[in-house]
Amino acid sequence: MNLKEILPEKVADLLLVTSFAEFATLNAKGVPIDTPLLNFPDEDLSKINMATGLSYPAKAERARRNPKVGLLYWPLYPGEPVVQVVGLAAVRDRNIQDNMERYLAETSHVAPETPWTVKRKAIWYWARIVIEIQPKEILWWDSPEAMDQPPHRWEAPADTVFAPSDPAPDSPGTQSPKWPEPDWRKAAETDVGADYPAYLSLVDHDGFPRVVRARDVRLEADGLSLDLPAGMPGRRSGPASLTYFGRDTFVGTLAEAGGRVRLTVERTLPILPFVGEGNIWDPAPEVKAPFMRRLEAELARRGQPMPVVPGDQPQLSEGARLRAKRDTKGADEGMFERKAE
Repeated sequence: MNLKEILPEKVADLLLVTSFAEFATLNAKGVPIDTPLLNFPDEDLSKINMATGLSYPAKAERARRNPKVGLLYWPLYPGEPVVQVVGLAAVRDRNIQDNMERYLAETSHVAPETPWTVKRKAIWYWARIVIEIQPKEILWWDSPEAMDQPPHRWEAPADTVFAPSDPAPDSPGTQSPKWPEPDWRKAAETDVGADYPAYLSLVDHDGFPRVVRARDVRLEADGLSLDLPAGMPGRRSGPASLTYFGRDTFVGTLAEAGGRVRLTVERTLPILPFVGEGNIWDPAPEVKAPFMRRLEAELARRGQPMPVVPGDQPQLSEGARLRAKRDTKGADEGMFERKAE
């Protein structure tokens, strides 16, 4: 299905030229977890593609177990819409070398300040599991200010066939290293009131995770309270999480309270060193070693060799060139708020 021809031009354009999108999956307990990831959709928008590192595969494992996922695209410039997508994911990990080459062509323009001679060594980053998402429903508002009104909506036809994931490896999955898990209150004291946005992930009536930008987050005794746009559909209760900058993620239970919603926080998620203060391209040995061990173990589970990063930076796809152009303009104007894992 060619969604580029079906959706309004401004909506299709935002999906095609946005580099970073919020991506939510459901864990084994049904809690939605959001991470900002690099976005590389098919040219016709029949699939929206994300990826996660083979050395930190939790998002792919969640999507293979429960393919219901959610995305949020936030505008960078005036006149652009807010777009929310829910869809069904298909995990692709049969050929990690092919995945890496695809990912390089779509995303190797990121961090242009770092030379390719440095970036190409980061095999722990470039070895990727690709997650292909077929949209089931797309909502959009003409602007962030319009989000107190009902959204525009597109729904996939009832007879749409959604592709399944590649079969999971036969052997048990590997364990994640024990990364720091900050005290939720100390993290919240830093995050609440800061100049970067918070994104709430909740579960709708059909079991899909939905991501929305939170308003006016406040720290309370047992959690966080916030406002949501009135035009955001679905329930405002149940398992939820709130994430700041793709770093601090607060997990708990959501309930309505006096015209606002309150997230009773149970814990924060561990922080990957790449998303914290570490250097993704040249990490400290004590960070690199566990990622490499896990990468090797995950490759062995799949019976695949270590992928080879080309010596020269690959040629970018047409979509990557469009996203790079927009990123350059946004960086020049100081408009970026987020970084993706």
